Amino acid sequence: MVSARNPDAAQQMRYGLNYINRKHKISLGPGILGPMLAPQNKRNMQGDDQVIQALNAGLTIELTAINLYFISSKMCKDWGLDRLAQHFYDESMEEMKHAEEVIDRILFLGGVPEIARYHEIKVGTTPREHIESSYELEKKGVATYNEAVALAIKKKDAGSRTLMERMVVESEESIDWAESQFDLIELVGLERYLAQQMNLAQQMNAGE
Repeated sequence: MVSARNPDAAQQMRYGLNYINRKHKISLGPGILGPMLAPQNKRNMQGDDQVIQALNAGLTIELTAINLYFISSKMCKDWGLDRLAQHFYDESMEEMKHAEEVIDRILFLGGVPEIARYHEIKVGTTPREHIESSYELEKKGVATYNEAVALAIKKKDAGSRTLMERMVVESEESIDWAESQFDLIELVGLERYLAQQMNLAQQMNAGE
């Protein structure tokens, strides 16, 4: 489920992953950003290595989703499907906030965020394929986070458990949205569904 937009959403989207990197000063390699240097008197909590790995698996999902939803938004906008484009844009911004939360948790546990890992980004050639790609990624996210929640319970890491349980719920809401789109396409037909994704002005022009 997409929450209200962050006031600096435009800046986040403009800089993409670099926005997250600049905030946390994570090194991406020589000449990009220097490694994060913590004050000598700061001690991060020592987290469980398996939990940190599980969080990084979730982070891979979030980073993949940022890119997937962003390109889906751009392509739907180019096709004139403004409502669908806005949905994907909002999802991309939401995934960016998810990535930031997961990064914060990994750093809190004394781990290193694995920000160079991505799953395959399946770019659709039709609006339905874009919905299908997001549907498959969100299902993978639910499976990944459910396994991580079970691990956090076993390791008695309540903070990580709470974070990842929320990620499961929000991914399930995205799955429900996608399934609703499939049902709507089946009910009214693809052509009428796509017409509903245009803005009012476009609909009026199409009816002329």
